[in-house]
Amino acid sequence: MLNETQATIPLEKIYSVKHEPKHLAEITGHEDAIARLQAMIETKKIGHVLITGPDGCGKLTMAKCFARDLFGDEYGSSVSVVHASNTLTAEERKQAQSESRVSATRIGSMAGQTLIFPKFLQARVKPVVELKAMNELGFKILVVTDFDQLRQDQQGFRRLMELYGANCRFILLTTQVSSVIDPILSRCQIFLLGPVTKAKFYKELTRIGNVEGFKVTYTFINSLYYVTKGNIGRALNLIQVFGLREKKLNEDNLFEILTDLESTAIQKFLETCLNANFLQAKELYFQIARKQGLALPTFLDALREEAFRSPLPQPVKAAIIDTIADVDARSVVSAAEEPHVVDLALRLGSIVRD
Repeated sequence: MLNETQATIPLEKIYSVKHEPKHLAEITGHEDAIARLQAMIETKKIGHVLITGPDGCGKLTMAKCFARDLFGDEYGSSVSVVHASNTLTAEERKQAQSESRVSATRIGSMAGQTLIFPKFLQARVKPVVELKAMNELGFKILVVTDFDQLRQDQQGFRRLMELYGANCRFILLTTQVSSVIDPILSRCQIFLLGPVTKAKFYKELTRIGNVEGFKVTYTFINSLYYVTKGNIGRALNLIQVFGLREKKLNEDNLFEILTDLESTAIQKFLETCLNANFLQAKELYFQIARKQGLALPTFLDALREEAFRSPLPQPVKAAIIDTIADVDARSVVSAAEEPHVVDLALRLGSIVRD
């Protein structure tokens, strides 16, 4: 249970969650991509899709909005998201090992063949694509983030696209389209996204400011656009910190807040987790959140940056960043922060031991 000193912002009050687009028409920028996706919905001619662009440009948001507009009320039962950068748990690896072979008595074009799928595909992808779609359109959608991280497993993924393409359409998201193999690229409609322009960034934050009661100046937006690289969600997280600290939206306070987010407190939290001091890490998180006025998404952004800067070995650093990304994704569906913080601390603590 949280005490009064650990009270945090309810999920529905976090700006980046509250104002996340739910439909294609609500997305800022990317007009050409949106028009193409809307045309696919109108004609109901839905193929596989690959969306590429830099981090924070809205690839996952666009994929979800497209699927929600396509399926309507059936969205929840028709769409799944898996993160290729998230490592498998020990239980998933064990299960994938025992189930990796496909029966040699398969009916159809694969008859008489034995297939061995990579563990990630066996544990995370096959359970989704094998389950028959139960909706009006007759197929489901699987969104795969960080698709380039599959590396050599992409050939196995291509086989799944061939086997289950009638039952499931795939939306693949990547920052490195050059790392995706040609046989998969040839099967997808490709959408290239860039950062939202500064003018549209300003317009959207001004609109949200009119709803939430804050005002932004163009000079402040210039600085905010630079530090967030045009990521509206991250910008909203930072603006919310201003409100919690009762500070004016200006460049000096922005620098102060960013300095706090890069402070030794974040570094100490990471070190505490890696040393498997879980209870101390939990208490430290709530101290940092209370003192600096952070919501969990903003804290995870700062922790991710701290991991990038750390002198840890690359494999350890990659595992930390993958863990943070997974906790970040899971936290969106639950308002309570404490379970996610405990989960984060436990999983970070197991990285060095493993």
